[in-house]
Amino acid sequence: MKPILLQHSRLSTHYFLLFTVLLVTQIAPRAAYASDPVLDWIAITNDTAIATATNPLVTSRVLSLVSASVFDSVNGVDPRYQPLHVRPDARRRASARAAAVQSAYVILVNFYPALEPSLTAKRDASIAALSPSESARSIQDRKSVV
Repeated sequence: MKPILLQHSRLSTHYFLLFTVLLVTQIAPRAAYASDPVLDWIAITNDTAIATATNPLVTSRVLSLVSASVFDSVNGVDPRYQPLHVRPDARRRASARAAAVQSAYVILVNFYPALEPSLTAKRDASIAALSPSESARSIQDRKSVV
């Protein structure tokens, strides 16, 4: 009878560990899975193009411009690569994430001016989702770059 109890005990331990792991992973704070503003704004770009039934050639251009703009703005804050269009000159404590949001927003508003209110709401939500150490003051309005 001892071997059956031993097997039952091991099985119970495995189920307990499995249950504990599943419970901990479900309760883990959602802040640990913070979204990436670059990927969020690429998705917003795709959603905007689909919602407006934009010509695929225009969509590819818009997506290219958003990607290049986001690259230059993030690279401007943390210069690691050769810039595409704009030389790095960000403020000392600028936020790369805020810069990515703002640059994507500016390109999209330029191409879809009728959607400015909804894009502005999405931009404001993205900025609000940044960590407290990333200030909204780090955004510079650079519409002249577009």
